[in-house]
Amino acid sequence: MVAIDQQDRARKSPILQLKSISKRYGGVQALSDVSIEVNAGEILCLVGENGAGKSTLAAIASGLVSSDSGQIFVDGEEVVLNSPRAAEIAGIRLASQELQLCPELDVMTNVLLGHYPRKKIPFLVDYASMKRKAKERLSSLGLEDIDLSQNVGEMPVVYRAFVQIARSLTPGAKVLITDEPTAPMSDIEATRLLKLLKTICDQGVGIIFVSHRLDEVLNIADRVVVLRDGKLVDEMSKSEGNKERIVSSMLGHTSVDSVKASSTISADSEIAMKVENLTTANGIFDTNLTLKYGEILGVYGIAGSGRDSLGMTLFGSNKPTSGRIIVGGEELKLGSIKSTMDIGIGYVPAERRAQGLLLERSIKENITLAFLRKLSKRGLIQARSETSSGQLWADNLSIKTENIENAVLSLSGGNQQKVLLSRWLLTGCRILILDDPTRGVDIGSKLEIYELLQKLAHDEKVAVLVISSDIEEVLKISDRIEVMRNGKITLSKTNPTQQEVARAAYLEEAS
Repeated sequence: MVAIDQQDRARKSPILQLKSISKRYGGVQALSDVSIEVNAGEILCLVGENGAGKSTLAAIASGLVSSDSGQIFVDGEEVVLNSPRAAEIAGIRLASQELQLCPELDVMTNVLLGHYPRKKIPFLVDYASMKRKAKERLSSLGLEDIDLSQNVGEMPVVYRAFVQIARSLTPGAKVLITDEPTAPMSDIEATRLLKLLKTICDQGVGIIFVSHRLDEVLNIADRVVVLRDGKLVDEMSKSEGNKERIVSSMLGHTSVDSVKASSTISADSEIAMKVENLTTANGIFDTNLTLKYGEILGVYGIAGSGRDSLGMTLFGSNKPTSGRIIVGGEELKLGSIKSTMDIGIGYVPAERRAQGLLLERSIKENITLAFLRKLSKRGLIQARSETSSGQLWADNLSIKTENIENAVLSLSGGNQQKVLLSRWLLTGCRILILDDPTRGVDIGSKLEIYELLQKLAHDEKVAVLVISSDIEEVLKISDRIEVMRNGKITLSKTNPTQQEVARAAYLEEAS
């Protein structure tokens, strides 16, 4: 790391420059001619809506992804960052949003992971030196209170983030890239993390801080860069920056400012689900919402707003600490997936590959997974019934495959999402909850999913709850919209404008 007495000199020239970076994924232009630079001892904040290109740019800078065109310079010299190792050698470090730690190992081992000091005898780790180096690393960051012998998996999330950042700052670190580091944290935990980043900055390391939380951005930033649709649309110093300007740049003047509801929901429509005073240990506080049959209710929120855990909580995967969920006049057993399925609730998670699909199993098996009890006799699955049910829904949703016996892993993202939807439609569920339903799918499949959800709600009178981090998606398909911020509903409205939704998510509570 750059010594403190070198900061004034180091700040005058960029330590990292990305020039004219472009990247395309299939038909999607993720980045288009983007140029940024960060100085030693500076915090550059990168903001933008989901899909703006922030994470792609961070991945390119850290060697995880190669750009299609453009140049990267470190200390004025052009470098090729075609791997994380190449980025590490160049002094670029990444602390990703998903904590990349070994939870069963202690703090000392995690901090020095991959850089263990060795004894003179080959292959033997020098544990005395290891303990001293880990202690020095943590002490340099003001983290003396962390117990080196504690297993990382037993620590609060903020301390795990501290350990990951400490591990990133191996000797030679020049730039630290942090991607949504405070998303899973409380305000108090986030404040501690921001203080740590300022400490690192004071030691001469340049920091690229990717975040949705504008209060944090304005608190910590020396400069702010705004991306929209893969392009750099605004850049401002800390003195020039304010929430209104940032939000305006993120949304753009050409965005659709309002949306017409696709269906009129009667005030006396039957209530499908009523949530009262729901509170969880992971970011939902005293939340209330009502979902009706025949409507699409959209819930929008940024990372860390509570939106992330709402769907899994309603489905019974996360048990609330307090509150009630009422379905069909009956109070639902909290934290029970079996109870939610028995009462006719289906759930499509945001992470379909990690949380929803059995990737090595067939398309047929994935479609029928939630319906096996009905397809079985005396505990044995009726193969013919399973095949016909799987084929029926593969055809109904136009899942593109030569054979439903193929592994679901062979399908595109859009078709994998259709498999998950088919699973719940086969069960005849009357309430369908979806988390970020079109994340990572192509435009054609996205439109097909939108049309399917509209048909389910307005023709079949299914109650559809779409929880999304995509503001345009929520505006496009929802009959009614609610916005979450800091674990609570801050807006509940039919046909709000895009500006109203953004303000409720980023700026202030609305009625």
